[in-house]
Amino acid sequence: MRNRKAWRLLALLLAFTLIAAACGDDSSDDGADGTDTTTEGGAEPGGDASGSVVLGAEQELSGFNTSTSADNLFWGQQVVNMIWPSAYDVQPDFTVIPGAVLAGPAEIVSEADPFTVRWTIADEANWSDGTPISSADFEFLWASCNGLVDEGEPTTTDDEGNEVTAVDCVSIDGYGTAEFAAVDDKTVELTWEQPYPDYEGLFGGILPSHVAEGENPFTEGFRDVPTVSGGPFLVDEWVRGQSLTLIPNPDYWGPQAQIAELTFLFISDSATLPDALRNGEVDLIYPQPQVDLVDQVEGFDGVTSSVGFGPVFEHLTFNLDTPALADLEMRQAITVGIDRDALVEALMRPFSDSAQVLNNRIYNIPESPAYQNNAGDLETRDIERARGLIEGLGYTEGADGFYERDGARLSLRITTTGGNPRREAAQELLQAQLAEVGIELVVYNLPGADAFDRMFPPPGSEKDFDIALFAWVGTPFPVPGISQIFGTGSDSNSGGYSNPEVDSLAAEAATEVDPDARVELVNQIDTILWADLPSVPLYQLPTFVAHVDALTGVVDNATSVGITWNAYEWQIQ
Repeated sequence: MRNRKAWRLLALLLAFTLIAAACGDDSSDDGADGTDTTTEGGAEPGGDASGSVVLGAEQELSGFNTSTSADNLFWGQQVVNMIWPSAYDVQPDFTVIPGAVLAGPAEIVSEADPFTVRWTIADEANWSDGTPISSADFEFLWASCNGLVDEGEPTTTDDEGNEVTAVDCVSIDGYGTAEFAAVDDKTVELTWEQPYPDYEGLFGGILPSHVAEGENPFTEGFRDVPTVSGGPFLVDEWVRGQSLTLIPNPDYWGPQAQIAELTFLFISDSATLPDALRNGEVDLIYPQPQVDLVDQVEGFDGVTSSVGFGPVFEHLTFNLDTPALADLEMRQAITVGIDRDALVEALMRPFSDSAQVLNNRIYNIPESPAYQNNAGDLETRDIERARGLIEGLGYTEGADGFYERDGARLSLRITTTGGNPRREAAQELLQAQLAEVGIELVVYNLPGADAFDRMFPPPGSEKDFDIALFAWVGTPFPVPGISQIFGTGSDSNSGGYSNPEVDSLAAEAATEVDPDARVELVNQIDTILWADLPSVPLYQLPTFVAHVDALTGVVDNATSVGITWNAYEWQIQ
């Protein structure tokens, strides 16, 4: 039986991934409450690996399958990109190269009728238990992420009573419109009725199908420590709430890890990371930078640090289920009521004079040739216009300066990940700015994973936010992310936005092979998003990496793969 999951006809995720914190809880009891969870039998580091590196991590992962909405978080990716192979690896300059799992680049074997691409798996590619990485593993990922009810898959019922797949894959883009064929054990092909230009973005985070167990193996089977690896490291130990340790995979066929141990030490309060680095508790930190933090670390002896700007951008998402925010005029009032230039001046320019307001949600690097300012008359602050829009909705100004209607004050909550001084400073500025237009903004912060449970609730839970402040991370494949974030019914569309025209244009852009025509379509979509205002882009975020001088080989990668992209090359004296 192969019924398409109705609300996932379009792309969900490739271009962006959550950066701030986890998107879900780990419901397993194994290893909870600080107990140890280790791989069966463990493994001793092989080769010439030596030395231990401790990385201060701002968030703890919730599981090991970042292709699920529950575990799709940036710090989870920092771990899994070293244990699960990907067909293509994203480089710091935004180019992609074939991963070690492939024998070479994917090959277009037919440009039309149908559009067909072939992936050839390297003969020597194998899981750490000796099982070859095969077409079955590629098929497991495709079948789990195609949005269909494939044979043997668990099912559920949607709001319209239709039977749909119960497999939680955060992205069906590319998979959902493709047919899969295993040419042989080491060769697979996907075919599409229409061209699929972003095929190099497929088959990321390939999972070992032979160890996937349970009634819903893709969704639930990788919540605990995986027993095998297909990358340069193995998970040695996960002490929940404290740390996670990786060791080299002695059976890895690719470049061997040079360090004998890499530990993620979970430190949720980023303000304490500099002290942890200075005191020798950690060797490397990769926090969301704060000016005070950067200045503090730059004064440390024996520490190398750097700041840069990349595709990570901060934004506001409106919950359209909040009654006041369901009105477009209110979202317009908030947009022109805030001073984004002042936010950039206070929060970003201390890092770099080149920092600027972001006026495009999709092409989020202003230096990119595709970038276009689509904000129109919403670009600059206009307090009088904001007040006029609010009063047009029937609100009157109260004695305390805040608007009210039907006896209720115009009060909205703004939620972000607690313990982040820069974001908390942004909230304070936004509070003051919106108070000037008569809107009360109440800070409602929670620890990272809890905050995202309010924005992206697990099954059976309700959204609990009005305005969310967090970041998205770009990759070289921006088009699929449109439907992930703004597509009707997408799990990652936390605001509940829906516009059939955006859905249609996103689908059209996903099959457009002409680069110029594609850019035009994408900017047309962003222009509609400015008209509808499901969100407001703010600014690019800087990246900041600092490590002890004894640690070499560290190179920032501001894409979704992050700082650990080349951890196998690190060395420490």
